[in-house]
Amino acid sequence: MSKLPSTLTESDIQAYVDGQLDAAKVSLVEAFLAETPEEAQRVDQLREINRLLRVRHRQVMLEPSLALVTAKQPLQKKFIRGYLARAAAVGWLLIGGVVGWTLQSGSLQVAQTPNTLVKQAAFAHVVYVPEVVHPVEVSAQQEPHLVAWLSRRLKKELQVPKLAEFGYHLVGGRLLPDEGKAAAQFMYENENGKRLTLYVKSDHEKNTDTSFRYSLEGDVSVFYWIDGEFGYALSGELQKSELLTLSTAVYQQLVNE
Repeated sequence: MSKLPSTLTESDIQAYVDGQLDAAKVSLVEAFLAETPEEAQRVDQLREINRLLRVRHRQVMLEPSLALVTAKQPLQKKFIRGYLARAAAVGWLLIGGVVGWTLQSGSLQVAQTPNTLVKQAAFAHVVYVPEVVHPVEVSAQQEPHLVAWLSRRLKKELQVPKLAEFGYHLVGGRLLPDEGKAAAQFMYENENGKRLTLYVKSDHEKNTDTSFRYSLEGDVSVFYWIDGEFGYALSGELQKSELLTLSTAVYQQLVNE
């Protein structure tokens, strides 16, 4: 990851990605990106993920009725099924009101991150990653049971992303408390013992922005996003660029579940 010049902050980069950066700083960011291909690639990835998230949620909001869904619209049919299932289980909240993050300019600085998802994910990561004997409640050897159990508790059909192509295998997962509701944590490990955790929680915050975000919590890097009623956060003590690659892979698998 390239070091930002003293005239820019990570918040400036995020605002640039979202098209909300003050005009006076746009030229500074573009000059920096022109000199740092790695950062330019990261910005392109963030923009593409944000675009996909917005398209995904717009399709749901514009869905007219079950009668208009055809065999040529598998993605829309999946959303309709999800709509009915969630409505029966916990009551439907319009996606436009629950996706995204209430992040204003500068709020991505570590000390000012307002969203509890990031804090909870990073805290759970720090607590369980060092564990040698009991890092998870249910091991990867019982993956079908693990997924069925956590899906039932979170009232959502969960999927465990596969990260073997990046050298990480599933260790297992656990159930965690989340402000009176249930959350899930899946843990991955590579051959060097480096661990990642994917935190999944129900998130009913009234937000309107759909964005893929980054935060640094102490030594833990976190990429996080909201999709429908659920928030996701991938945490690891990794460079931002490496975690972005892994987060992109996780997001792409979840969006196609």
